[in-house]
Amino acid sequence: MNLLPLLISACFLTCKAFVAPLFTPADTTTTRTTTCQWASSRRCILEKAGGAAAAALLLVTNAAAPVYAIPMVTTDEFESIIRDSSKSIQMVEFAGTNGEVVTVRLLDGTTFGLSDVVESPVDPRSPLKVRATCRAFNVPTKFTAFDNVLSAAPKKKKSVHE
Repeated sequence: MNLLPLLISACFLTCKAFVAPLFTPADTTTTRTTTCQWASSRRCILEKAGGAAAAALLLVTNAAAPVYAIPMVTTDEFESIIRDSSKSIQMVEFAGTNGEVVTVRLLDGTTFGLSDVVESPVDPRSPLKVRATCRAFNVPTKFTAFDNVLSAAPKKKKSVHE
């Protein structure tokens, strides 16, 4: 959900309340009314800004998950899944700079991710530990960042010496 239009309209309303008193005549006969308008607009600002903030908070907290969001499991749950049914896993993809975004694709097309992968040499939730678990159960893996780097690298041409 895009909250940008809501924030822009809230800023427009609050700026309108700020700018309106600045352009009122400043002669001595209207000093008292200008001050009252300014005090009124300050209250208006608080009301409008508070209302906009409450509306934004309500939209953010009640927003449903995006359509493209995939279900997530922990590495412990993934280990039990791979132990019980490793033949039903089509591919495990590691993305991100350190391979910390793990997506599992099953044979029936279902995808889910691992939520608690941490890049650490000693943590059992590291991407390399997940990769070792997959290798132990003969599940194919793919590091997309490495594949992209290797595909962009220039290929060595074989020279033919005659």
